[in-house]
Amino acid sequence: MYLTLLTDATCDLPSSVITRFEAKVLPTILEPLNRSDGTLWVDDRSHKHTQAVYHRMTESKDKPWRSLGGDTDAFILNLTDHWIYHSDSLQVITPAQAWSPTHQKLRESSFVVQPELDQRREAANLKGHYRVRLLDSGQLYAGYGLVMHETMDLHREHKVSIDKLRKPLDAFRKRVQMLYSCPDPGRLHRLKDPRFETLGWLKQQQLRLGGTPIFSLHDDQHNLIERAPRKQSVDHLLNRILEELEERRITYRVVNVSYAGPLAEVRTRPLFRKLHEVVLHQGGHVWLSTMSATSAVELGRGALSVAFVV
Repeated sequence: MYLTLLTDATCDLPSSVITRFEAKVLPTILEPLNRSDGTLWVDDRSHKHTQAVYHRMTESKDKPWRSLGGDTDAFILNLTDHWIYHSDSLQVITPAQAWSPTHQKLRESSFVVQPELDQRREAANLKGHYRVRLLDSGQLYAGYGLVMHETMDLHREHKVSIDKLRKPLDAFRKRVQMLYSCPDPGRLHRLKDPRFETLGWLKQQQLRLGGTPIFSLHDDQHNLIERAPRKQSVDHLLNRILEELEERRITYRVVNVSYAGPLAEVRTRPLFRKLHEVVLHQGGHVWLSTMSATSAVELGRGALSVAFVV
């Protein structure tokens, strides 16, 4: 049985990993907050589109977009015209549905189009009911990428069927720990981001005091753990990870890192090289990729996310 694996564009993983596991990437849509600009921007994780959005972020200080989540039109088109003819079922891994609209949008779209899928397959002499399964990763950014990698590994390498994926993935996603920085916290406030509802009044006020907040996300819980000086937030976050790994070893072979900017700005840092050495000594390896344009617009230029399992 061949299973189509689908993620959305906010899943931070190296493109070589996505390609190796033959996963599909659903574009996300960015809507301008400036009503005079009616252009919707598409983030499909391609180098061209990513760099276009990053370039516009540099030119525009107000960062005038918000994410509308996964492109449902592209989802339905690919599902009805391609995936149902080349696989027996579809497994979708979505970003945390508490903070992204993708999960709900795709669930509603798949419910509406489901009756048509089997009719099309029958007309093409393909037997069997086509199943569409959605799983909430409970994560964002690099953490989302780590859950997606485990999904791909379980199915492609270990031949776990779609019927048996949910249980190990539910267990795995609760073990993933992710830290990320937000160089532009005012952006999240303007969009009334629901993650702030769990912080309490005092920590919400602290976000307004300046500096770059660093958050943790683990088992669906956001926590504000530090406010770092703006120009030192990357090193502060990396140092936090190193302190964690000094106390506890990684239990998953990949430490996933994404950055909203040129990757050389991270690779050349002594703390990143030290992280690579520590993880290698513990039997793992570090992946570094460009943060999705959608997430970069949300968090700001220079945002860093790091996901691991201990």
